[in-house]
Parts: sequence; structure tokens; C-alpha cells
Amino acid sequence: MLYAQKISGRLSTSAYAWEKYDTANQSDILVRMVQTLQLEAAHGPLSFRTYLTGAAGSAGGIFTDGRVRVYNAFLRWNNLAGVADVNVGRIPVFAGVGIGTVDGLMFEGKTLQKKLTFKGFGGMNVNSALQTKDNGKLRDNFSAGGQIAGWLTAKLRAGISYLNRQHSSESYYAIRADSFYNPYTLLVNPPLRREHLLGFDILYDESTFGSIYGRLDYDFLHKRALRGEINVRADVMENLSVTGTVIHREPRVFYRTIFSRLNSESVREYEGGLEYELCPWASTFGRFAVVQYDDDDGKRLTAGVSTKYGSITAAWTDGAVGSLASISVDGIYPIAGRVVVPTAGFSYSAYEYPGPSSQQEDAVSGILGLVVRPMQMLSVDLQIQWLNNRIYSHDVRAFGKMSYWFSHTFTKHQQKEGVE
Repeated sequence: MLYAQKISGRLSTSAYAWEKYDTANQSDILVRMVQTLQLEAAHGPLSFRTYLTGAAGSAGGIFTDGRVRVYNAFLRWNNLAGVADVNVGRIPVFAGVGIGTVDGLMFEGKTLQKKLTFKGFGGMNVNSALQTKDNGKLRDNFSAGGQIAGWLTAKLRAGISYLNRQHSSESYYAIRADSFYNPYTLLVNPPLRREHLLGFDILYDESTFGSIYGRLDYDFLHKRALRGEINVRADVMENLSVTGTVIHREPRVFYRTIFSRLNSESVREYEGGLEYELCPWASTFGRFAVVQYDDDDGKRLTAGVSTKYGSITAAWTDGAVGSLASISVDGIYPIAGRVVVPTAGFSYSAYEYPGPSSQQEDAVSGILGLVVRPMQMLSVDLQIQWLNNRIYSHDVRAFGKMSYWFSHTFTKHQQKEGVE
């Protein structure tokens, strides 16, 4: 009998440095170091996968603020009992309206000759700090849901998804005033934040003509459509395509939070565009959009040329938050069979805030970079970033990253011994 174990992954070490001015004449060099590990170890149908980062900062030569974040870490059993793949641990979830990370269980599989996929998950929510400590009780901090999707015909795909999520907030003490305006200490217990969503999506893909995609997310608690979207793409000529998008979004603000005190509006966005292929390695595009709020409108225009050696993009927006005009250029040119890849970028923008006393502001930024990959499993990225505007007259930052890919298979040949 032949046994095989395989371990593979990636190690990345990066550093980001910049100069921070505390006063007009005094500054300090700040350095941020990040170590990431992506690992997968497998033995037969059983595997373990994880992705984590460790970060620490340095100011004045003293390292502080060390922290480790575990984005995922779970055991996976492929095709358990010939039915589904089962994952246990800290699991990333992508299932329609169910998106996030849970400490729990997820199963996923295929049926009807692999034309229909199903997925179900449940577990404790993971907070933004990616820590389970002081995260409350499971009955108050959980996510559960699933998704069923598949190709109904050769050209039509549809899916339905469901999410039931609850969050609890930590209690805290606050100073309040009584009826005689005397201060007293009050223990505040924030209410549970709930989400109860149902999602539908459908895709019709006709290779000789184009495609149509639709999506609808429904909020049961507020009895409203939380998000609606339609995307259309039509190939009107051999190298010319027309695109159109309609999006409706409601604000996702939890009831009785501080954000519920602020004015929030639904957003409706209408965008149309053209795409033209100049040659196999270059294309051009143009898009115009109108964004509608409850009491105001905004406009957006983008156009550019994209090639395998870089791109040029121009953009213009105007609306309730002000106006912005920008142009950006970026380039890439591989050398020596992509062993050395220089990169460069430049952008200029002019913007103005709303109001009669507002003046036009300018911002200029640039990037110079170099990617070196002397062997398949090793790469080094170096980058210099520069910014100039009214607030930062001379902001220079440096970024460096080294990545190492590894993969090894262990085998052991074991023979059964006869019994006399």
C-alpha cells in the first residue's frame, strides 16, 4: 500500500517604511513589518489549510504593537461518505449573501452529475480583530446559512442563498444625567444586531451574443430589497461590445447603533459603456454613469486604453461630494523571460469640495517598482511611492517584499507481513 503526504504553501516577508512629522521640524522613520504564511498539508482525503499574518511596527528603533491574525485554519475531509467535502475550524465563507468568516462547520458538494452545487455552514462569528476571546456566547454571535446553485441548461445558471446572522456588542459603562442633571454611571447593554437575508442570482450566457446577469438580496427584518443588480453585455460587432449596469443599494446600518443616528440614503446607479478590442493585446473602453440619491445626483465618466504593457485611464466625477478629474498611467515591461519586471506609475488629480468657498486642490503621485524572480519559487518586490499635495509636500515611502513558494511530497511504501 502506498501512502503520500504533501505539504505546500508560501512564505512572504514585507516591510513598509515612511517618515512621519510630529512637528514642523521633527520627524521619525516608521517601519511596519508583516510576515504571512499560507500552508496546506494533505494526506489522502484529509488536509489542513491555514493563512495567517504577524505584524509589528517600529518607531525610533523600538518594535511595538506585535499582533498575529489567523484568517483561516481548518481541517478538510474531501468527499466524506461520497456525499460532500466537510470543513471544520476557522473557515472563510463565500455563499451568495453569506460572506464572512466563522469558527464552525461547512459542507459543500455536487449532485445531479455535478451540475448542481450545494453548500451549508454554521458557527461563531469572528470579530474584526480575528480573535475569539471575549467574543460572547454562541447563541448571540453566530452565522448560519447555505447556497444552492447550478446550470439549469447549457446557457442558464441560477442560485439561491440564505443567511441568518446575529452579533452582540460588549457592555460598557457610560456617564448619564438624571432629571436634576446630576451625573451617574449607567451600564449599557447594546441590543443584538441581526441580519436575515435571502439572495437570488441568475446568469444567461450566450457566447455568440453576450450575457445577462441579475441579482437580488432581500432583507426579511426590514421587508425590503437590500440590493438589486442587472448587468448586460452584448457583442454588437466582432471587436465591439456594449455594456450596461443597473444597481440599487440600501444602506446596511444596524438598528440602534451610532450610525443609525446619521442620515443614510439608498443609492441607484445606472452605467453604460463601450469596449473595443484594438488588437489581441490592446483594448479601449469608455463608461458613463449616473448615481442617484434621494435628493441629489452624481455623474461619473471613465475612459482608457489597456494593453499587456500597461494602461492609461482618465476619470471625471461630479456630484454632492464635489468634483474630481484625474489621469493615471502605469506600465510594465518584462525582461529576460520575466525574470526581471520593472514597473512604473504616475497619476494627477484635481478635486474640489462642494461649497462657495471651496478651492481646487491638486495631487500628484508616482510609483517606481521592480520585481525580480531568479527562480520559480522565489520573488523579490521593491517599490518607491511618492505623493505631493497641499498637506504632504514631499511624502516618500518604501515597500519591499520577498515571497517563497514551497511544495514537497513525502511517500512511504508499506507492505503487509504474512502471518504464519
